[in-house]
Amino acid sequence: MLSRVRKLPSRVMVYFVLAMALFGECGYRGVWAALVAAPGMPDVDPSAAALRQARRRLGSAPLSALFDQLKEPVAAEDAAGSWWRGLRTVAWDSTGILVADSEANRSYCGRASGKNGVCGFPMIRMSALVECGTRVLVDAVLGLWTQAEESECTVLCRALRPGMLLLADRGSKGFALCRSAAATGAQLLWRMSSECSRRCCTLFPTAPTCRCPPGPTNGTGCAGGADTAAQ
Repeated sequence: MLSRVRKLPSRVMVYFVLAMALFGECGYRGVWAALVAAPGMPDVDPSAAALRQARRRLGSAPLSALFDQLKEPVAAEDAAGSWWRGLRTVAWDSTGILVADSEANRSYCGRASGKNGVCGFPMIRMSALVECGTRVLVDAVLGLWTQAEESECTVLCRALRPGMLLLADRGSKGFALCRSAAATGAQLLWRMSSECSRRCCTLFPTAPTCRCPPGPTNGTGCAGGADTAAQ
């Protein structure tokens, strides 16, 4: 029984997809040329159509499995920017990614809209947890652009651990998300939007008065005032 040996086997296509991330400005043929430029590489010159078919044959499962094996913090104890007082600093945020303008993508993703009109391409949302300093991806979630950032960050809580300090911007709002993140044992340092009411929960012994920034309620920064918060 003869087995077919492909010129573009799956293991080669995994490297090809990774190279696409490094040479994003190139087309398929340009990425392939960069991938095999070193001496001793296979003398294969596939067409763009052959590369496209091989990529579809590969699918997303091998790349997802590879990411699951490699996603973890890597910073050494002396890595600059990765630690604060013994806590490993990580951060999460969300962004939009344009995808190919195909009928399938338009039907599934739709198009984002803003003050300048409708986006020219379908878009997905990616929320990622990154290790500060090294910029290594610890975890990532992909979903529809219409999916709220808070819902994707709730999924990212699965990668938080005790000993981490999670930094986040004002997009990470809501008591439910805060509770999910705190339940992992990680420490939280989040920027909050100005419309959120602030209440001082703890007054430290060395601070006789509340040190919260001024708030819109009574000028003390505490929704109920320093005396009320201390009770």
